[in-house]
Amino acid sequence: MLFLDDYSKYLWTFTIAKKSQVFSIFTTLKAHIHTQFERDIKNVQCDNGKEFDNNLFWKFCESNGITFCFSCPHTSSQNGKSQRKIRSINNIMRTLLIHASVPPSFWHHALQTTTYLHNILPSKLLANESPLKILYQNSAHTA
Repeated sequence: MLFLDDYSKYLWTFTIAKKSQVFSIFTTLKAHIHTQFERDIKNVQCDNGKEFDNNLFWKFCESNGITFCFSCPHTSSQNGKSQRKIRSINNIMRTLLIHASVPPSFWHHALQTTTYLHNILPSKLLANESPLKILYQNSAHTA
C-alpha cells in the first residue's frame, strides 16, 4: 500500500497480507502525521479499491473532517501521480533485486529500500530538494 503526500512528494509504503489491514494502517499513519507534524490529513483520493469503500472508513473520514473520494472507473489519469509512482517504485524494486542477485521473495526489503531512496533523493519537482527535507522543514516543529 502506498500513500503519497501531494505537497512534499514524501512516500509511505506498507506491506500488507490482507486488504482488511488497510483501515488500521491508515488510522496509524494519520495519528503519526498528527503527532509528528501537527498536521491533519485533509484529503484522500484513491482508485476504486474496495478496501477503502466501507462504513468504517467513511465514518472515520467524516468524523475527522477528511474529504474522501474515489477516482472514476477506468480513469487512471485521475490517480496519475500515484500510478506513475507505483510504476517507478516497481521498476526500482526489480532493478535492486536483479542487481543484488536475490530472489523475488525479498521484494519487501527492496520496497523499503526503494521508499527510502525516493524520500532522500533530490527532485526537480521540489527545486532539487528531497521529499524528506521538504516534509521536515515545513513541519510545525523544526527543532
